[in-house]
Amino acid sequence: MAWRRWLGTVELLALGLWVGALAFWGGIGAPTAFRVLEREAAGAYVRAVFPRYYTVGLVLGALAFGTGVAGRILRKDQRLLSWATLLMVLMMILATSFARTYVLPRMEELRVVQQQAAPGSAEYQEAKAYFEGSHRASVALNAITLVTGLVAFLLIPVSRSERTHPGG
Repeated sequence: MAWRRWLGTVELLALGLWVGALAFWGGIGAPTAFRVLEREAAGAYVRAVFPRYYTVGLVLGALAFGTGVAGRILRKDQRLLSWATLLMVLMMILATSFARTYVLPRMEELRVVQQQAAPGSAEYQEAKAYFEGSHRASVALNAITLVTGLVAFLLIPVSRSERTHPGG
């Protein structure tokens, strides 16, 4: 019994920390860097933080997912809502993995091309357009991950309380 409770607590704590990090970085950390630092310095700062940000998210996601699976198996939980919240965490992990392994490196490649190309050249304009598209994809992936995490975080206690009610 204690293990099941511990697993549930770790799952919720890991997910809550991840959602909090997503909200902080997207709403405060990155925007503030561009408000108070010169554009180049802010860009360098954000480029240094993003790989770590994604890695922390993946570690917290793996912890939430792993403890979530173990807890549900130990509880013999067959409720759809309970497993749906775990699917949401898996979706968050996949979105973060995609952003970390594909979008982030692609944005860096495009940034370097922009720096090396003559401003206004076709190569520069093409790299700039692709960079902006990649940036929009990154923002969208982070927003989707945040909203999905928030929904899962709010639904996990609901899915647990359903098990405690008779006939539920």
